[in-house]
This record gives sequence, structure tokens and C-alpha cells, in this order.
Amino acid sequence: MEKALLKKLYIFSVFGSITAGVLALGIVVVSQFYFIKIVIPSFWVYDFLFALIVAGVVFTISLCYIWITNYLGKRHKNFSGLHQIKVLGINSLFSLIPLLTGGLLINLLGNQIAAKIGNDASGELYFLSQQQHPKTLFVVILFIAMLIFVNLTTHLLLYFMLVTDSVAALELENTRLKMKNMEATYLQLKQQVHPHFLFNALNTLKSLIRKQPHQAEIYLKRLSDFLRTSVTSNDDKLTELSSELKFCTDYLELQKVRFGEALQFSINIPDEAQSGFVPGFSIQQLLENAIKHNALTTEHPLFIELKYVGGYLVVSNNKQKKTVNGDTSGTGLMNLSERYKIISGDEIMIKEDDEHFSVRIKVLSHENRHS
Repeated sequence: MEKALLKKLYIFSVFGSITAGVLALGIVVVSQFYFIKIVIPSFWVYDFLFALIVAGVVFTISLCYIWITNYLGKRHKNFSGLHQIKVLGINSLFSLIPLLTGGLLINLLGNQIAAKIGNDASGELYFLSQQQHPKTLFVVILFIAMLIFVNLTTHLLLYFMLVTDSVAALELENTRLKMKNMEATYLQLKQQVHPHFLFNALNTLKSLIRKQPHQAEIYLKRLSDFLRTSVTSNDDKLTELSSELKFCTDYLELQKVRFGEALQFSINIPDEAQSGFVPGFSIQQLLENAIKHNALTTEHPLFIELKYVGGYLVVSNNKQKKTVNGDTSGTGLMNLSERYKIISGDEIMIKEDDEHFSVRIKVLSHENRHS
């Protein structure tokens, strides 16, 4: 059992014990007023002692439950419902000790009260005499039932806390595993795409070296920056929007050298928005999808637009689907959506009609950077 959970259980035990003590004090005061018709100030010390005994009994039962659960939890990694039944049984036996001890102390207090109000020399409780007060037996049984009931109630409440914490821990672990799976999927995708992209880039560079040496030098600089960012940013969950836009600009300029006038793009992002954050490579992946799934010709160029609208970055393009397309399953967008959801809790928004396709992603604030 983790220290944080133990701390919560101990705090709950303290507050639960105090609550039980306050309830017991209220019941005693009301009972005195009902049977003796007056609350005697000199009895207040005894009343508080009674409440303290009840609180002590509840606290002891809670501690027993926590210790037994912690002990069995260390011995059994898979702590099932059967183990919880075992805990309840063992704790019920152990709870007899504080219950009997508390009952004995309450009886001693009763004798003191009986002596104080002038009961006979035997010291028996005055308010337990059925001849004097026929209803007092019911009250005593109610007290005993309350103390016994505390055991089951404490078990259920503490068990609820354990289950709630376990569910939260499982959800956290599930999220962590999903994140690792998404990172592995994304890295695998990058490993598949980069060789193909690099092959095309080197062919383009080879052609430029022969025909346009000066342009080849510029192209090589962009390619170098692009590959350096790809390699050094593998482990970044979030990256500043300005850096991602620089990376995407290099990517689009490299592709434009290859496709020429068949590829057009515009980037309209205000400077104040560029201090935000987005998942690394998320925008570049959207650009890559647009180029991959659409036909690019000089007569019908592909136009890609990046703009900022109300806290969101929108990547849109005109639709001109290839007659023969490769992977159209949408796996890339699904992976990006899951990755975005895990990192920030937000979802990407996809809008599509007959002529246009756009994806909207939220630009995250600095507070989201390490979430």
C-alpha cells in the first residue's frame, strides 16, 4: 500500500473517529435529558469520557483494518474480493478487543454515574433498572449495536477508498501504457516515412546540384535543419509552436522544390500565438497527410493553409484525391488524435466536405507543457 494512500486512510480514520465521538456525545446528552429530564452539568465530564471511548473504539477498529489490509496486500499482489472477505473476518475478531474494552469502560462510567445520582450500594446502573425505566434496555442495546455496526461501516468506507484509489491507479497506469504505445507507434511511423522522404530529398538534391548549384546549397541547408530537428526532438512531448512552424516551413519548402508550382502554401500565425505549445511533429504530420493523399499537378495545385483561429491552429487544404491511393484508413489521424488526447486531454477536430479538408488542434498554454 502506497504512503499517499495510507495517509488518506489514517486521516479518514481520525475524522471518522471524531464524528463517531460527537454522535455518541449527542446521543448520551439526549438520553440523559429524556430519562432524567435534565442535563446535569456535573455529568459532562462523564459524557465526554464516553464520547472519547467511542472515538477510541472506532479509531482502533480502523487502524486494525488498515494494518491487516496493508499486511495482506504485501503478501498477495492480486488483492481480490476473497481477500477482502478475509480482512473483514479477521478484523471482526480483532474488533472484539476494543469493543469489549470499550464496553467495560462504559460500564465503569455507568457505575460512577449511578453512584453520583444516589443509586443503591451495589453500584448497579440506576438508568438500567427496568422497573424505573422500561425503555433504558432498548437504549443500551442501541449503544451496543452502534459499536458493532461501526466495524462493518468502517470496513465498507475504507474499502470504498481502497477501491477508488485502485481504480485511479489502474487508469493512470492504463494512460501511461497507452502513451508508451502511442510513442512507439509514432516512432515506428517516423522510421517508415523518413527513408522514403530522404530518398526523394536526395534525388531532388542530386538534380539541383547539376542544374542549380546555388539552389542546391539552400536546399541542403533546409534538409540539414529538418533532419536535425527530427533527430533531436524525438523525446519531446510538447514543442513551442514557433519551433514547430519553423520545422514545418522547412518541410514545405523542401517539398515545394520537388513539386514546384503544384504545391502552394500559406502560413498566417500571429507572433503572440507562437509562444504556445503543440505536440511535437503534429503539424508536420498533418502536412504530410495532405501531400500524401492528394494529387498535385501544375494545372490543379494543392493549396495548404495554416492559420490561427481563437486558440486553435487550423490546417486546411483543397481536396483532389488521388485516383489510386495507398493507406486511406485514417490511422495517422487516429494516432494523432489519441496522442493529443493523452498529452493534453483535448481532441483534434476534423471537418470535411466535397471540396475542402481541415483539421483543428488546440494551441496549449505553458501550464499544459508538463501535464
